[in-house]
Amino acid sequence: MVKTKDILEFIRTFEEGAEVVSESGGAVCGVSPLSDAKDGTVTWVRQECFDLAGVNAEIVICPLNFRQTRGEYPKTLVKVRKPRLCFMKVAERFFAPPKPSGKHPNAVIEQGANIGPDTYIGANTFVGGHVSIGRNTVIYHNVTIMNCVAIGDNCIIHSGAVIGQDGFGYEKTDCGGWAKFPHFGGVTIGKNVYIGANTCIDRGTMGDTIIHDCVKIDNLCHIAHNAVIERNAVVIAKSMVAGSAHIEEGAYIAPSVSVRDGLTIGRESFVGMGSVVVRDVDAGAVVAGVPARRLRDNTEN
Repeated sequence: MVKTKDILEFIRTFEEGAEVVSESGGAVCGVSPLSDAKDGTVTWVRQECFDLAGVNAEIVICPLNFRQTRGEYPKTLVKVRKPRLCFMKVAERFFAPPKPSGKHPNAVIEQGANIGPDTYIGANTFVGGHVSIGRNTVIYHNVTIMNCVAIGDNCIIHSGAVIGQDGFGYEKTDCGGWAKFPHFGGVTIGKNVYIGANTCIDRGTMGDTIIHDCVKIDNLCHIAHNAVIERNAVVIAKSMVAGSAHIEEGAYIAPSVSVRDGLTIGRESFVGMGSVVVRDVDAGAVVAGVPARRLRDNTEN
């Protein structure tokens, strides 16, 4: 159990303008969704106007301009700039399960691999001998990390991911067959990177495939050889980033997007769901469609 006042003090450490409308002085034992907010939990509401009658949570986190449609909330109500983000921080600080640590006895770690302290390697995961993994990283079960891969600190790699396999590079021969392009590069992954389940990241042909700090890649994505994804970019489920494509800082790739090889997706741009991108995307642009076309700037409502 956590005292309400301790949670409010924590919120004030990152929300200087937090306004506590009412305070019950009770205790909190966990989190719950608004639709089923239970006694002794913390929840959040995104709407600026909402009827909290029937909501039993000990703490409700809401927007700064929140207005209850009737009555007053009998427990703790706190107004903040970003309710969802505030809720996430509270949940992580007080109620998240501890990160796993150590190495599962069924993991296969080849001699020569360099694994930092407090990093977890899950069951049936393979780590090649020419792999470097930073500290406090979590690599779940059934992950394959081939040679020539470097992974930074505080990363999360979910089950079934394959990192560092050869890319799909072929050249047609004189006799009509296909010759495989040799791969000499690797994969470089920065700090605080998230890689979802069953995502594949190919090694580079000559240089490396590069995933910069704080990139978030969802489940079932394919990142081809020599692609570069810059800091804070997001790639959502079932998307494909083809060879040598460049996703710039802060770009957002929605689900099921295909990005053609060699293209640049500009910084802070947004590529809509299911788009097929066949031309460069300007910085700050919103594009969508098959083929993807510019709709507006990302700063417009």
